[in-house]
Amino acid sequence: MIGLTAKFCTTTSATDSDRAPSASNRFIATREALRPPHGARSMEHAPLEDHHDYIDAMLSDIAKRGMVALREAWRTLPGADQAAAKERLETVYKPLALAAAATGRVELLRDCDGVYGVGFVGTFVSHKLEPPRIITRLDKLKDPPCGSSSCAPFLQGIPKFFKNSMEHELVDALLTAMLARAGIDRDNPGWWRSEDAHVRAANQRQYHGLKAMALRITNSKIREALTAAHPEALAMARRFPPKARYAIYCAAARSPRLLQLCATFPLLARMIVESPELRCDALAMVEAGRRLRDVADYMRVPMVLRRVTPGATTAAVRLLRECEGVEARSLLLHSCLPIGTSAQKRWQLALGVASRIGGPYVDWVARHAIDLGVTVEAVLAQVQDLGDFARASYAADCVAKMPSYVYEAITHRPARERRYWDARERPNLHGVRSFSPDMSVATMRELSGQWHEAVALANPRSTAPLPRPWRGADRIGDLKIVPLTTAAEIAAEGRAMHHCVATFTGRVRIGEIYIYGARDIDGTRVATIEVALAGAEGSVGVFVTQMRGPCNSILPKSMQELIRRWVRQKDKWKLPTRSDEYREPDDIPF
Repeated sequence: MIGLTAKFCTTTSATDSDRAPSASNRFIATREALRPPHGARSMEHAPLEDHHDYIDAMLSDIAKRGMVALREAWRTLPGADQAAAKERLETVYKPLALAAAATGRVELLRDCDGVYGVGFVGTFVSHKLEPPRIITRLDKLKDPPCGSSSCAPFLQGIPKFFKNSMEHELVDALLTAMLARAGIDRDNPGWWRSEDAHVRAANQRQYHGLKAMALRITNSKIREALTAAHPEALAMARRFPPKARYAIYCAAARSPRLLQLCATFPLLARMIVESPELRCDALAMVEAGRRLRDVADYMRVPMVLRRVTPGATTAAVRLLRECEGVEARSLLLHSCLPIGTSAQKRWQLALGVASRIGGPYVDWVARHAIDLGVTVEAVLAQVQDLGDFARASYAADCVAKMPSYVYEAITHRPARERRYWDARERPNLHGVRSFSPDMSVATMRELSGQWHEAVALANPRSTAPLPRPWRGADRIGDLKIVPLTTAAEIAAEGRAMHHCVATFTGRVRIGEIYIYGARDIDGTRVATIEVALAGAEGSVGVFVTQMRGPCNSILPKSMQELIRRWVRQKDKWKLPTRSDEYREPDDIPF
């Protein structure tokens, strides 16, 4: 970075007599040099006079879109020889496109009243129609966009890998311009390759140095532009998830009443901003000072969700849009909605998964979702696994009370109309007690584990032998890792660890994966590991596809590193050759 900075500083401090032509001057000079002579009649030597306007239009398109447009334009030139076109592309038009791209820069947007935003200025070389810009000053704001845009401003300086935002678009555009100034064609992904390792490393350092410089320059400009923003609306918008911030900021900066609503009922404010059909009427109600309950009823948002924090509104919006009957469960929501952004996210996402199963299971999840785990991933995995047991209970209870002639009529209908039972046998819980919404979490986990194990062992192929282990039992650090060599062992692992590994027996049998169990010094089960072949028939080795603790919990990083070290011991693996001998549909219904 020091060398790169010194290089750029030396270039910019040269005298006028020693300084190379600017990028814009090079662009104009190259364009003039390309103008065809009068009377030229050969496309291979010079464009036809009739094509003069076409070439000018092509050059203008190149200035906007870069090398991609250039290559597309050459393909459409009538009568152009491809070899001659490629040579002309590399020798003449490529410098033109680089010179056009080199004119771009990120600058503060100003008018007579001062700074009002930040944007990309100069020749914008991208497939997008408009150069990226962020408007922050109140009098320049347009109507807020509907919905959470995938490329909306996040209203903050961004770290290195913060993509899918307008700030990242600014960094990317500036990086393209800086690479063009260095004579690098970004559309050529192999520009940095070289047989010389030192040259290749120097090219990579140059690229990443310019990337870091573009990020630093853009963030400094963004911070300056945010000084012109509405301070209260900006502070409120930053409490919401990043993709919803700019829409909230635009609306709250223009309407003091909506800014108040963001503080008192964040979910309702976001639903108003992101609803294109209802936004105008809802905003009119807010501006007219209508009762909060009237506005919430118009937007069909239960008043009990007023407690949802701004950071948890994404999960709440999904819950309202995907789940039916949320309004009817207002009392349940009021009594079960947890406090805190993280807990509310887990709870709302779990309720959304449970609503796809329906019935009393939704109420059970609403009461116990927070007790199922501390991460979103672990909670959702358990809600799905326990939901399979609840769904099977629904089917078994329904069929048990159904007259035989009704059951026969249903099972002879097309398969897509028989949702939870098989025509070959009446559904049953294999002796496991049926689900009840009054069950505790421990009871539900125990019964679900018993049912998953029973389903796996009831599979006609469960007694068939599994392939030999890819590796025997071994110890690494404080862990002992053992292969699960039978369907019964895999089912017992799933029951003890409260997850659905028992349903993976079919994939083990065909040689696609293998399941291992990790035990601590006392022999307690601490993790279940799934490994798969890497490359054609394991030519590269194996890799870990899943490693989970009890109830699908995430393992500590120290344990994850131990397991990865165990996998990297390639000399201890004896990998099989894949066979299609057992490739049959899995009978397990989930």
